[in-house]
Amino acid sequence: MEEQTVPAYPKGRTSKTVPVIVVLILIAAAALGAYFLIARAGGAGDPASFIPQEVAIAVTLDFRGSAEKNAAMDFIHGVLKDAGVKETEKDLFNELGKQLKMDFEKDVVGHLSGTAALAILNEPSGMLPQIVAAIGARSDGDASALIKTLGDKLNANKVGFELKKYDDFSYYAIPIPGPATPLGQIVNYVGAVKNCVVYADTEAAYKKMVDTVKGKPSLLADKNYAKLRKPGTAVYATAYYSGEGFYKFVSPYLALAAAA
Repeated sequence: MEEQTVPAYPKGRTSKTVPVIVVLILIAAAALGAYFLIARAGGAGDPASFIPQEVAIAVTLDFRGSAEKNAAMDFIHGVLKDAGVKETEKDLFNELGKQLKMDFEKDVVGHLSGTAALAILNEPSGMLPQIVAAIGARSDGDASALIKTLGDKLNANKVGFELKKYDDFSYYAIPIPGPATPLGQIVNYVGAVKNCVVYADTEAAYKKMVDTVKGKPSLLADKNYAKLRKPGTAVYATAYYSGEGFYKFVSPYLALAAAA
């Protein structure tokens, strides 16, 4: 497999007063931007295939265009227009662009496919929930472009981060600015993996997502999720709760509470 890399940057001093965590903006854009703009553009790929099968809770989103979704969006736009709001998405993108000093619609939204998946894995890391996300991009190149934008903004804001590599994919380890928590320093892990921006709040979870892409069982292999997920162009989202997975997830917390 050809390696999919992210840009390396010179290390600078970490700013402890960063106003925006850019990686969270990228994740939020999949839901906010997609509904108003990407729904008309389409895109390929299924981020659910990036999520490991071992989840407690998972939500998958599909904002790709269809006659039903476009009709719903037109109705919402009509209601907003009647209320005096003419260009909701443009206003949102313009405001984000001002805050981040970038063309948000071109540099972020324009690369997204309108699909996403978010999950909590069924095993915490210590006492930290392992949260993972896969944000669909229109192509491998679009996913890499999103990560380059992320790296540029982090570097411009003097946010210290580390370039790392696992298998054929390189990624960023981005500590959250500020003092360490009782659980230690919180670090975000984010990179381009094929046609998705992949995020995890632990390195083990990030590597597990890469292993899933390389052939380990994904959420799509879970029979209960597959049964719950309805096919069709009118479906926006599927929310899945695994009874067995959730019990495994909460067991360490229950044991801690019982011992207190």
